[in-house]
Amino acid sequence: MSTPAISPWTEELFVDDGETGVSLIDFGNAISVWQFMQQGRDVSVAEAATTFNTSPDVVRRAVREHYWLFLNPDDADPSQQIIDQDGE
Repeated sequence: MSTPAISPWTEELFVDDGETGVSLIDFGNAISVWQFMQQGRDVSVAEAATTFNTSPDVVRRAVREHYWLFLNPDDADPSQQIIDQDGE
């Protein structure tokens, strides 16, 4: 018996703050925790998109709207674009 494919997570599936479900802020926090737990290993936007079953554009939006995450460099290919944290 085969397992049905799960469709990628899209921006339309996020809820607004205060609603039940996953907001874009929640997703940014999840990326932050996951990236931190890689123990200093660089993680790309493409890797995060695969890990979280979403598109690189959704990952980029969540990172750009997060308090201390940023993209390095800001305009690279997803496989070459690293997710970093502001260390302050």
